[in-house]
Amino acid sequence: MVFAYWHQQQNDVVPRQYPCVVYEPTFSRLRAKYTTTSTEFQEWIAEHQWPLQITNEVHWQDQQWMGIESAELGYATEPSPNGKQLRAYHENGIAYISYNAF
Repeated sequence: MVFAYWHQQQNDVVPRQYPCVVYEPTFSRLRAKYTTTSTEFQEWIAEHQWPLQITNEVHWQDQQWMGIESAELGYATEPSPNGKQLRAYHENGIAYISYNAF
């Protein structure tokens, strides 16, 4: 719990202005859920410091964790050569954030 709280307070790539429902950091991955409207989510995407592009598919690992087959809105950064990638989806008032550290 202490690590998750500390991690969340240090993290500047998640939508901290919205209520967090789930925040699960590990050594190599972050999975989080936030309560947002689709408009708020799109505003967060537009203002994000990393370039996120529209994606029409939910990553298979995100499908398993989130339990959704498709999302109303989906965005992702280009995967880096070492595997880092930020993916964000919106479905039914929830923003799903998935980040691979490598």
